[in-house]
Amino acid sequence: LAERGYIKNDRHSVHYLRVLDGPIDQPTLPAGMRFRHATDADIEARAELHRDAWSVWGPSQFSASRYRRLRAQPVYDETLDVVVEDESGQLQSYCIAWYDSANRVGDFEPVGTRVSATGKGLGRAVVMEGLRRLQARGARTALIGTASVNAPALKCYAACDFSFVERSHFYSRAME
Repeated sequence: LAERGYIKNDRHSVHYLRVLDGPIDQPTLPAGMRFRHATDADIEARAELHRDAWSVWGPSQFSASRYRRLRAQPVYDETLDVVVEDESGQLQSYCIAWYDSANRVGDFEPVGTRVSATGKGLGRAVVMEGLRRLQARGARTALIGTASVNAPALKCYAACDFSFVERSHFYSRAME
């Protein structure tokens, strides 16, 4: 790649795996919070949560219409669209687990926590609940990934007992 003018970027993606062959800890939530899955009634609130969670990286363009299209995909399972709701009904954290039943593999994408709710263990809790739901469906393996610069996600995934598998580097070159 270097011979062709490409330069390796500092930022890269990291990928993790967790084998689901044993018991998965029941995640605990702060008082007044509960797990549930997102429904059609949550489209606006779920899109707003996504924008809030990802705002640390800059303004997010995620919209209710985009989320509605995601929910319409044939492989989408709303019971794997796990959310944490506080006692006032506001969504605080979420993850979507995608399940491939033929290969018995689950993949998390995306995962996010409201900026004002970080540091409370909600990211770990929602991923652990997602792992439990995947395992209940027969999943044997779960995958998750993030950008190398996403320190909170790296810490969270390690706390969920995911093991590092690989990194994907990005290369770029100036257009002539």
